Amino acid sequence: MKLRTFIFIVLLFVALVPTLLFEAIPYSGAYKKEVADVTERHLLLAKNIGLALERYNVDVRETFKTLVSNMILGKEITNTSKLLSGLNFTHICISSTTDSKVIYRLNEEVAPCPERIPAERQQYFLSIAKSETATFSPVLPGPNGQPMLYLVWLVDDKLAVGAVATDYIVGLGKSISFGTRGHAAIVDQTGKIIAHPLPQWRQEMRDISKVSAVQRMLKGESGVESFYSPALKEDMIAGFAAVKGAGWGVMIPQPVSELKLRAKESQEHAIGGIASGIVLAVLLSWLVAGYLTNPVLKVVRTARKFTAGDRSARVPASRSPLPRELNDLIDTMNSLADAVDQGDRKLRAALLSAEHANQSKSIFLAHMSHELRTPLNAIIGFSSILSEQLFGTHANPKYKEYSSDVLRSSEHLLGVINDILDISRIEAGEMEVEEEETNIGEQAEVCFRMIEERARRKRIALACDIEKGLPALRSDRRHIRQILLNLTVNAVKFTNEGGRIWLKAGVQADGALYIQIVDTGIGIAQDHIPKVLEPFSQISDRHDLTHEGAGLGLAISRRLVELHSGTLSVLSKVGEGTTVTLLFPPERVAVSA
Repeated sequence: MKLRTFIFIVLLFVALVPTLLFEAIPYSGAYKKEVADVTERHLLLAKNIGLALERYNVDVRETFKTLVSNMILGKEITNTSKLLSGLNFTHICISSTTDSKVIYRLNEEVAPCPERIPAERQQYFLSIAKSETATFSPVLPGPNGQPMLYLVWLVDDKLAVGAVATDYIVGLGKSISFGTRGHAAIVDQTGKIIAHPLPQWRQEMRDISKVSAVQRMLKGESGVESFYSPALKEDMIAGFAAVKGAGWGVMIPQPVSELKLRAKESQEHAIGGIASGIVLAVLLSWLVAGYLTNPVLKVVRTARKFTAGDRSARVPASRSPLPRELNDLIDTMNSLADAVDQGDRKLRAALLSAEHANQSKSIFLAHMSHELRTPLNAIIGFSSILSEQLFGTHANPKYKEYSSDVLRSSEHLLGVINDILDISRIEAGEMEVEEEETNIGEQAEVCFRMIEERARRKRIALACDIEKGLPALRSDRRHIRQILLNLTVNAVKFTNEGGRIWLKAGVQADGALYIQIVDTGIGIAQDHIPKVLEPFSQISDRHDLTHEGAGLGLAISRRLVELHSGTLSVLSKVGEGTTVTLLFPPERVAVSA
C-alpha cells in the first residue's frame, strides 16, 4: 500500500471516530452540561448583584445617619440634592416620638414631608426602629402608591425617617436579561418583590416568600435551586444569593425549557459541523497525504529543536530527489533559522544597550535632583523670610506678593525634584523597604488630616471606611503613607467642588488586603489609563489643562506598591470619577494575635 493511500485512510478514520462517538452521547449529557453552565453563571450573577446591593445599603445607611445627626445638631446642610437623588432619597424627615409631629425636613423640593407622620405608619416605624443603627423597612406603598423603602432610626425621643425610591434596585434587576425569559428578581426581608420584569408584580409588591429559593435567601443562604414559577407558569432553575446587612435576596431564574432547547440545538449544530468537517477532511486528507513524507517530518523536528533553544539546528540535505516545493520548504526553513539566529544576537545587544541607557538616565536624574535641591532649599528659606517680612515691612506690597509667588513656585519645584529622585531611585533598584507592621487606619487618618484644608476649600466630602479589626500590613510605613498621600492629593486635585472622596480598606476572601481611593472627579479616559501609570506621562486634554504637575504621583505609587509585591489598578469613567485599588498579597498581611 502506498504511503499516500495509507495516510489518507488513517486521517479519514481519525475524522470519523469522533463523529461516531458523539452520536453515541445521550441527550441527557448535553442537557447536564447546559445545567452546569447555567448554574455557575446564574449564581455568579446573583452574588455580583448582591454585592452591589450590599454597597448601596452601606452608602445609603451611612449617608442617612450623617445627615440626620447634622439635622438634629442644627448644622447647616446645603447642596445635598445631588447626593440624595444619587442614592434615590425622596426626602428625610424627623418626627417626635410622642406626637408624630415632623420637626426637621430635608430635600422637600423632591417630595415634601407631611406635617405629621400618620399614626399607624408611625407606630409601625417605631416597632422596627433601632437606636444603634438605621434599619430598612420592608417595601411599602409610598404617598403616591408607588413601592417605597423607608430607613428608620430612633434617636433619643426622635424618629428619623428617610424615604428611598426603588429606582436603583429596579434598574439593577432590569440590567439582567438572557435567553427569552431569563430575568432577575429582588425581594425584601419579608419576601416581597422589589424588582421584577413584571411591572404589575412590582406595583403590587407581590409576596413570593413561599418559593423555596426565596425562603433559603431569607435565611441568608446562597445557591442554586429548581422550582415552579407562577409568573411564567413553568419550571425554573435559579441561582440565588442573600444580601448581607439588608436581609434582601437576589434570584436569577431561567426556564428549564430554554435549557433543554439549547441542549438540543447544540447537539444538532455539533453534529452538522462534524459532518461538514468529515467532507472537508476527505478532500484535504487526499490532497495533503502525498506531502506528509520524511522531508516534512525533518522540517518539523528541526523546527522543534530550534524553538527549544538549539540555534544551530538546520534541516539536513536529502540524498533523494524531492519535489521543488519541498526543496523550497527546506531552504526557507534554513533561511528563517539563520535570520532568527542573527536577529536574536542583535536583540540581545539592543537589550543590553537599552538597559545601560536606562541606568544612565536614572543616575543622571538622581545627580541632577541632588544638585538642584541645595540651592532650592536656600531659595525657599530666603523667600519664606521675605514673604513673612521677618526683618521689617516691605516698602512696596508687591515685594511681599512676589516673594510669596517665589516661595510657592520653589516648593512646587522641590516637590517635582523629590518625585524625580524617588522614581530614579526606584528604577535604579536603590529604594529599600524597611518592613514593619503598619496600621492602615492610622495612616489613612494622617493623610486625611494633611489634605483636609484643601478639601474644605473645594467643599469636598471626605469619608473613610476601614473594615473593623483590619490586620496590620507588613510594609514600609513611610512608603504606605506616601502612596496614600499621593493618591488622595490627586483625588482632591481632580475632583470638582462639592464632590466626594472616600477611602476603603478590608481583607478579601483569599486573605489579600485591599485599599481603595474612590472619587467623584473628572475621571480618566480608558485609553489614557496606561499613560498616567508611567513616569512623565501627564495627560493633556480638556479635563486637566488647569492642573499642574510632573505626572509622577501615580507612577511612584505604582512602583512603591510593586516593591511590596502588590498591584495598583485604576478604574475610571470620564465625568463620573475614578477608583484606584491597591492589592497586597496574603503574605504581607500580619496575623492577628
